[in-house]
Amino acid sequence: MIMKDLGELGTPKFNKGKSRVLHLGRNSPLYQHRLGIDLQESSSAEKDLGVLVDNKRSMSQQCALVAKKAMGFVGL
Repeated sequence: MIMKDLGELGTPKFNKGKSRVLHLGRNSPLYQHRLGIDLQESSSAEKDLGVLVDNKRSMSQQCALVAKKAMGFVGL
């Protein structure tokens, strides 16, 4: 019953204007990416779910920040 109700809602539309490419890591080449015929914009930092993802941090620093934020959510 629930699956039928969810199916009637349809899938959300993907907003190409809000999508960005975030290059992470030291050796990440700054390739240009396309979505269909549209060239995607690059970004040096993005915030999602309250966590800032920044290309200036190492992957281990990034993981430590995410873990710290998650621990705060569960009250540890």
